[in-house]
Amino acid sequence: MKFKFYFILALCTVNFAIAQTKEQAGPSFDFDYKNELDPQFVLIDNYNHYLLSVFNQDGMLNNRRMVLRKFDQKNQLVDTYSYNFPKYDTSTLYDYLGSTETNTGKVIVYTKSYSNKAKKSEIVAHVFDKATATFTTTVIDSNPILSAMKSGDVYLQKSDNGNYIGIIYTRYRAKNEPEKTLVLVIDNNSQNVAWKKEAEFTNDHLTKSFVVTNSGKVVLLRDNASFKKANNYNYMVLVSADVQEDKAIETPVFLQKMKAVSIGPQDYILAFNANSRGMRQANFTDLLFYDLKQGKTLQNIEIPEFSKVKDLANVLIRDISLQNNEINIFTEAKVEVVTKPQPGMTSMMMDKVYTYGPSYLYTLSFEGALKSTKKLTTLPTKADVSNSYGLLTVKGTYYISTGYQPSQYSTIYNTLYTLNAANGYEPVKKASINLSDNRFAYQFLHYFADSSTLLTARIEGENKMALVTFTDIKL
Repeated sequence: MKFKFYFILALCTVNFAIAQTKEQAGPSFDFDYKNELDPQFVLIDNYNHYLLSVFNQDGMLNNRRMVLRKFDQKNQLVDTYSYNFPKYDTSTLYDYLGSTETNTGKVIVYTKSYSNKAKKSEIVAHVFDKATATFTTTVIDSNPILSAMKSGDVYLQKSDNGNYIGIIYTRYRAKNEPEKTLVLVIDNNSQNVAWKKEAEFTNDHLTKSFVVTNSGKVVLLRDNASFKKANNYNYMVLVSADVQEDKAIETPVFLQKMKAVSIGPQDYILAFNANSRGMRQANFTDLLFYDLKQGKTLQNIEIPEFSKVKDLANVLIRDISLQNNEINIFTEAKVEVVTKPQPGMTSMMMDKVYTYGPSYLYTLSFEGALKSTKKLTTLPTKADVSNSYGLLTVKGTYYISTGYQPSQYSTIYNTLYTLNAANGYEPVKKASINLSDNRFAYQFLHYFADSSTLLTARIEGENKMALVTFTDIKL
């Protein structure tokens, strides 16, 4: 009898705890999943939150602007701010480079604007000021160009600590001429140019990609795409205000997109790589850990998981976190969905479709040795709508939001689970969110510690979205 009493009491306690988690969804609003680029929560406080996105559509119905939707605590859309990017003439084109948020209540969208008619190209910052709800545009750099097709390439990256914005502008390179790459580093909060330098190269390699370190330096990845030359492997170039220094990799490898991390004052590079080129799966067989100061590879760890993924297109490093003398690397595969062309069509006429697939947490020591590999419990999601999981870090514990339903949990609840070093990063259920899976856009995730509230977004049909909060989620 006593056992029965305590069983009923425990059951009531569990039901009560679940019942306390309340969902509050705002009204749905129009959202163009196909054309709204890089949507993200910005300018979040205890009273309002904003959703930023960018349109960059060409053609007859060109649409080139940044949009900020403002929501109240009940997730109701209270205002929409839209800003058309300024143009030189009717033929002005834009490349969206990225965005950032300052600690002074401003959101900045960066673009490259260029025109065949005006024969010039500019790197531009479009700024929204929350205090005044106004937009301004500032030209960061301006250059003459030969034509729109010969306007050069511009790319942007942020440092991991958010203090610096790096922009590289590789100018058009005529045959037998050196490559000239303008490197700009911007202080994120003041938006002043911290330093700039033009790097010049006369070899056969091309600047493939780059990263910005937490100390405000830039590392360029130089690549020779020719299979016929003996020196067709990668090397890195460290660039600062007064230094341009080659950083060779002792063992010839092909690096994928780099990430910069800092341990104390020292900067390091992490990058998936392989020792030969071939199928896309074979490009992600190893993980490089490189000491920039010493110019030395500390580890190049064999990572077999992604080379087994069929139709792998890319591997994303979603986040890198340092704690407990460990480096935690959260990854996610991007997989091409291969389908047969319909009658009357060829594969060249079909738009490629991707999903986000298997995901892993790799834990390294500060010396770069692999300590553990944990597969994250996720379900594949269509790549143009949502990542396969959301990630939060609260008080040193990682929280994963996903539609995956581990078999030991009830299938009627979407799961928020934890990962921490104390239990070897094994998933432990933290909270149940009473929504069917595959309706979250998992990358939209914010936690209000003061009110124990979780903010996310729900997909509502083909071109609708609603913001949703869950209360009494104690993390």
